[in-house]
Amino acid sequence: MAGERTTRVANLIRAEISNLLLTATNDARLSRVIITDVRVSGDLRHAKVFFTIIGEDGAEKAREEAEAALESAVSFFRRHLGKGLRMKHTPSLVFL
Repeated sequence: MAGERTTRVANLIRAEISNLLLTATNDARLSRVIITDVRVSGDLRHAKVFFTIIGEDGAEKAREEAEAALESAVSFFRRHLGKGLRMKHTPSLVFL
């Protein structure tokens, strides 16, 4: 039961963050970011969000810039997740 719930919450977080990246962010560093996976802890308080960058030109630099942009936008994503997910606690986010 707990495994099903964590999977369902992870899928919801992945969809919500992907949607926010497409519609609500204006940062050019995030324009090539794709969320590939989300893993949520058993108590639903922590989420690891895995991402990749589209394209190969300057991949390392683009990945570092995207990671910095995602880290600076953590509060933005958590705020929107708190509104979109009906959960008691909004999980903390770590982008990997």
